[in-house]
Amino acid sequence: MVERKDPTPAADAPAPPIQATPPAAPAPGVGSARAVMFQPRQLIAAETDEQAIEAWLLQCSSAATSANYRKDADRFLMWIKARGRNLRTLVVEDLAAYSSFLNGLEELAPADAERWISSRRWPKTDIRWRPFQGPLSKASQRQALVAIGALLRWLEKTGYVDRSPAALMKIAKVRKRKVDRYLPWKAVDLLLNAADQMPVDNAEQRRYKIRTRFLVCLFSLTGARLSDLPLATMASIHRNPDGLWWWSVTGKGDKDEEVPVPRDLLTEFRKYRASMGLSELPSASDESPLVPSLRGGGPAAESTIYVALEKLFKQASTLARESDPDLGDRLDVASPHWLRHTALTRQADMKMDLRWIQANARHEDINTTMCYLHQDDRDRHRETDRVMKLETK
Repeated sequence: MVERKDPTPAADAPAPPIQATPPAAPAPGVGSARAVMFQPRQLIAAETDEQAIEAWLLQCSSAATSANYRKDADRFLMWIKARGRNLRTLVVEDLAAYSSFLNGLEELAPADAERWISSRRWPKTDIRWRPFQGPLSKASQRQALVAIGALLRWLEKTGYVDRSPAALMKIAKVRKRKVDRYLPWKAVDLLLNAADQMPVDNAEQRRYKIRTRFLVCLFSLTGARLSDLPLATMASIHRNPDGLWWWSVTGKGDKDEEVPVPRDLLTEFRKYRASMGLSELPSASDESPLVPSLRGGGPAAESTIYVALEKLFKQASTLARESDPDLGDRLDVASPHWLRHTALTRQADMKMDLRWIQANARHEDINTTMCYLHQDDRDRHRETDRVMKLETK
């Protein structure tokens, strides 16, 4: 009887690739008696991923933080569901794949881009809503991963997930660089001109025009954040005992801060109120919204303000292309947050003391404020160009 031998692969034959297949989630109730005995008790009542995320968001220190974390958590949950996963079955490879996904939004196939990206913000109830409005910057990608890591670590502590793969995820640091998403100061006048040209065929259009113009002034003259506005009241613009006008803002981390109200903004504020049939200045007890909704008694939503300014940028872009195509291109891609960058860049360009810019920006770290020192770079480039010349040509 001849003994059969398994064929021996050739020495130069390539080794089969190693398949890194994520382990399947264990079925409920499966496991040793010892594992069941020492399984930690779940400390939250959540039965679904959505409920677990809601429980986590309740721990946020402010409404603004909660809103930002919700956005990142909702995007992540939508993505893992598309992969047939849930928060309890995640492994390290899933987090690495999500990081790659965020980094590659600009290169998605058309069908995938249609699923994940919209060119503008829509209410989440609208069928045109998508979780992304375009590619994310490196800083935004990092922030998204930081938020997901915080979520998973918290869920591990509550017992909702057995172990968090976030503990094994390394998030690259993003080096701070100069802010480049800002507009030249002349663009503010262009935006105001575009607002002045808005139609006023009925009462609602008149209110919309008035509110839009005031928003441009408020953002560009104070460096406001979009999240500053929902809680702002008319009385938040007030005069202190020294006779100086300030805007009381509830900012990041629910911190109450004071922002100077320049003379031109106070003039616009008077016009804004008078155009609505109000006294030029509010009383100290006026708790009505600083930026009211046009169709209700409450404040305008952040998404409403965002869309109103985004439309204005498009209109101003059309006006700018007649004489300055480059500015038209920048306005075409600008967002409301660009007005904050524009305001802080203006202060830096005009050589304001960096400490005051930091205070106006409400930055904890002055290194963040230094990202707006564009004029120094312009001066350095001009002087280098003046000095570094060839003797012969």
